[in-house]
Amino acid sequence: MAEFKDVSHERHAGEKIGRPDKYEYVEHEKPWRYQEGEYTVTRGSAWSGPGCHLGCGLLLYTDKDGKLDGKITTDDVVAMGYPTVPEIVYGFGPTMTYRNVDFSFFLQGAARTSLMMSGFHPFGAQYNRNVLQFVADDHWSPTNQNIRAAYPRLTKYENNHNSRASDFWLRDASFLKLKNVEVGWRIRNVRVYANAVNVLTFSRFKHWDPEMGGGAGMQYPTQRTFNLGLQVTFK
Repeated sequence: MAEFKDVSHERHAGEKIGRPDKYEYVEHEKPWRYQEGEYTVTRGSAWSGPGCHLGCGLLLYTDKDGKLDGKITTDDVVAMGYPTVPEIVYGFGPTMTYRNVDFSFFLQGAARTSLMMSGFHPFGAQYNRNVLQFVADDHWSPTNQNIRAAYPRLTKYENNHNSRASDFWLRDASFLKLKNVEVGWRIRNVRVYANAVNVLTFSRFKHWDPEMGGGAGMQYPTQRTFNLGLQVTFK
């Protein structure tokens, strides 16, 4: 009789559509440290792979499959965060007029949504990427053993262990934007106005425009534009 693998922990009944499946990063007193003998190191586990050398500066993951075997595999993947498509989208755009002056603006926002940072990890054997500023400023190193560092230790080649999708790279992609604002002044049949588009963005995510979604933020950036115009009405 054929044997079937128990994957009940991977069932998504009742989960949110578009919610990412990721490894759970362990954030305890010293999440960056690996103690020899604490985990069983086998080929295909989270502790091995090309460019992955055991030592300080590695991320630790939670053994979620209930086996308590010390091995981190795809069986330990769980759903977490919010969907990549926002559950809440909202906007507000009033127009106000006082005598010959008019003023309008539009606020646009999204909430209960997540993004996954990926594909930006520096160095590597195939792709020689540069180091992003936040990585250069705050990564784990022997001289910066900060357990809250923004990036694990740097390695010569891309480290498949530290770069695997986990909640360490999961970010809140909620935002509120002052999408456009316009002020105008009218005298008789002439209106002079000035407006701006993509004026301000308020978000906990600071590396790029959260509306661009996950990845490495390498899409064409959102443009901020300013315009000065003249409208003439012929009667």
